[in-house]
Amino acid sequence: MAKPGCSAALLLPLLLGFLSASSVGADTLLSAPLNVTIREIEVNSAVVTWEILEGGSRHRIRRHPTGTAICWVASR
Repeated sequence: MAKPGCSAALLLPLLLGFLSASSVGADTLLSAPLNVTIREIEVNSAVVTWEILEGGSRHRIRRHPTGTAICWVASR
């Protein structure tokens, strides 16, 4: 009879690695956005900016060179 493809010796470290990665991910979740601002640019698009709370102090998201993070929302 042939051996199965995955052995228990391989599955246990994979399972433990997944569980430890999930617990680390849960600790690094961002808080809810603060001071959300929505500006209409055109009839079917808008710019959304927000702040996030990190370690007890507010920080603006700096993903765009001109200031806060910008998320384009366009209806189709």
